[in-house]
Amino acid sequence: MCAVVLGELPFQTHGKALSSVHLIALYPRQQSAVSLSELLAKHERIILDFVSARCQHSCAQLASIKSALRRKGRDARVGGDFSVLAIVFVGKSLSEIRRFLKSEALPVLVLWDKEGKLAQSLEIKATPTIAVLSRDYRLLMSYEGFLPHNSKRYREFFERLMKAVTQGNPLPPRPVEFSFGDSGCSPSG
Repeated sequence: MCAVVLGELPFQTHGKALSSVHLIALYPRQQSAVSLSELLAKHERIILDFVSARCQHSCAQLASIKSALRRKGRDARVGGDFSVLAIVFVGKSLSEIRRFLKSEALPVLVLWDKEGKLAQSLEIKATPTIAVLSRDYRLLMSYEGFLPHNSKRYREFFERLMKAVTQGNPLPPRPVEFSFGDSGCSPSG
């Protein structure tokens, strides 16, 4: 199991606390500050995918997401605007994240939650976790872990999620899979 330390901030979901959170853009803009309010200004809802470069489940999940994004480019039935999605790396090691990005190019905005403020504010407990936020900073849905473990089924779930977010439709339920293995990397001290 992978370990990710996310910090120790109190839970705050009101807009003012979240609007002041700044992340560091790693792709396509190298190391520029991005506020959550900038991301939400463009869309009614956004998808933030919290991952760790050290987490095997994050790596598997990102491969399925890349596959969904490639399919979106070829198939008009898979709705979505890539700008509603941001990959948010948690963890203190920028060099580790850069090594991961060199081996796995991601075709979307890639951010670093350097101090873990956003992850803590949204009470992200494990990676990977997908959070869907509304323009008024409400957490609409959270999908923790890499479920289903089947890459094709996860890709299909993610395609439904992208389509729902971009079209303003109801969000899909969390995929159900009966498994006795773990599906995420839990934080530990």
